[in-house]
Amino acid sequence: MSPSDPREDPCACPPWCTGEHEATSDLRLVHRSEGVIVPGVERLVNAHGGIDAPTIVEIAIGLERTCGETWVWIGPDHPSRSSAILSVGTARRLIRATEALLRWFP
Repeated sequence: MSPSDPREDPCACPPWCTGEHEATSDLRLVHRSEGVIVPGVERLVNAHGGIDAPTIVEIAIGLERTCGETWVWIGPDHPSRSSAILSVGTARRLIRATEALLRWFP
């Protein structure tokens, strides 16, 4: 499907969509961008409440458009782990809050 401006048509395929699908007026169709991979380090709490050693992870972040609304998804690049799907406004607040917290570090 050729991309068009999703602001003009909520059913339009956004330019970042990587899906292969036919034109449709079904707002339930999920459009997803390719994930951007961010390497990181993660610390987990084990089933006994203890802290496991930090481990290297790849975190994926991307865009999703469902029901005419655009969301930001973020999570480990691993199918057995859960991810969060956030509103664009929430993602912006999360970025600002993270930047504010990181001002404590040089």
